[in-house]
Amino acid sequence: MTLVHVCCAPDLLSTVLKRELPEAVFYFYNPNIFPEKEYEKRLEAFKTVCRRLNLNFMEGQYDPEEFSTLFERYFDEEEGGSRCRKCVEMRLKNAAMTSGKINAKVFTSTLLASPRKSIDTINSIGREIGNAYGIEYKGGNFRTGREEIKPYLEGIYVQNYCGCEASLIKSKKDREERERKDFELLLGKFRDLAYLWRYRGRSIEFEEIPIRDESSLKEFLAILKPSGLLVKEGSELYGRNWLKAGKYNCRILRESDRHGESGQKN
Repeated sequence: MTLVHVCCAPDLLSTVLKRELPEAVFYFYNPNIFPEKEYEKRLEAFKTVCRRLNLNFMEGQYDPEEFSTLFERYFDEEEGGSRCRKCVEMRLKNAAMTSGKINAKVFTSTLLASPRKSIDTINSIGREIGNAYGIEYKGGNFRTGREEIKPYLEGIYVQNYCGCEASLIKSKKDREERERKDFELLLGKFRDLAYLWRYRGRSIEFEEIPIRDESSLKEFLAILKPSGLLVKEGSELYGRNWLKAGKYNCRILRESDRHGESGQKN
């Protein structure tokens, strides 16, 4: 049996879709997540995915105070530096110890599916811990294309920062900077449509956008980044599910989708 440490629902899906872990128990242990309400959201998303896919799962102890005390000295470290390494070490050590308690012969982590983390670093840490605890560590690359997991994310909470308080602060600063730059870009290219900025991160009706050239529409949506584009039956976009606008994919919504829209950004 393999114990799979799980960091979040999206990376769990990526790992499962790789089909490299046929017999496993999935273990959610992430005391780094801040604040507690965020932890609860991610835990519930994890449980929902496990139930949908009929996966065996268990939850570790959530002790944010222990994490905060341990990582206080690394708070000002850059993302990807010593703080992140210590965080991975903490979680993989716990996973290795838990593996021994449940007689799992192998352990690994869905961190290997994370686009935010260095696979080489995680594998290096995992092997060191495996050797120290006498348990086999299964390394590899569990990343799956985001387009492949999107169908499975319907109604699932998707986080927008790594987890700890420092990463939350950085995420907010980065988001504010992106919004500032995008608003400046909007004023530079679509000044007459600046009033539509209020739909940033919200769904917007196609009819409210006075642009019908698809190339220009994509450029506008890539700047605005609404949560979805609501189209009516008969529209040339009605039969689509997504409108790819550069690196931004805008979800196409029909009236039937409106009430069930989760409001999550893609």
